[in-house]
Amino acid sequence: MSTAADMENEVRRLISEGNLRDAAIACDQLNQAHPESVSGWATASDLAMRVGEPAIAAQAADRAQPR
Repeated sequence: MSTAADMENEVRRLISEGNLRDAAIACDQLNQAHPESVSGWATASDLAMRVGEPAIAAQAADRAQPR
């Protein structure tokens, strides 16, 4: 299994290449594999805003808050 950091780096690479569809898939995989990763949820929020999904971004941002 990949680390959360490795998976997040892949998501960010895909975003930087403009491949938002694959980035969203990779980000979902990241957050399923590492639901405790605050950074992963913050990345999901950023990605959701980039694709015009503010409700999903808000949910992800809420999950990004340290508990």
